[in-house]
Amino acid sequence: MKNCNSCGNAIGDSKFCSHCGASQECSSCGTEITSPSKFCSKCGASIGQTVNTQATTITPSTSPKKSFDFKKIPWFVWAIAAAVILLLIFNPFKGPNTPKEVVTEFMEAFEDLDEKRIKKLIHPDERDIVDFSGVPKDVKVKIIEFEEVTIEGDEAYVVVIAEMSSKKLGLSEEDDFEFELEKVKGKWLIVDGL
Repeated sequence: MKNCNSCGNAIGDSKFCSHCGASQECSSCGTEITSPSKFCSKCGASIGQTVNTQATTITPSTSPKKSFDFKKIPWFVWAIAAAVILLLIFNPFKGPNTPKEVVTEFMEAFEDLDEKRIKKLIHPDERDIVDFSGVPKDVKVKIIEFEEVTIEGDEAYVVVIAEMSSKKLGLSEEDDFEFELEKVKGKWLIVDGL
């Protein structure tokens, strides 16, 4: 009974060790290898030990993919998401960006006697003339229609028909109001019509 030249286990007449897989013959000349060595004593070829080359099959995981469970999302995450969506849709910080929107905002701010809002809508050179001292606190402004909106480059002309009323003054009349606007740093501002 012959022993493996590499691990020393009994292998019988096999050409390869069933324990470690080492070749028992020179792969180049076929000479029997009797002792552990790196080279064949007859031809000088390198003696490599064969390695078990059994194919390993990798099977993909058969566990089902877990679907995302929306019910596990906390309520406050839904609230934040809803607030962001509403902010993107209605964006209260955007402000008016067309001559028509600026005039509408101006008329609403005038009705509220909101000097701060009005000053944001008019040209900086005109802001010091804003004065509500003679305006009754119950004044109401209702826009009937925009008669004309003309935009030429960075200048615009807007004519709006509106009804102004005040119970305190016994006033209720419809009139047309003319506004001239100028685009300053990408923003429309009223320069005349105050």
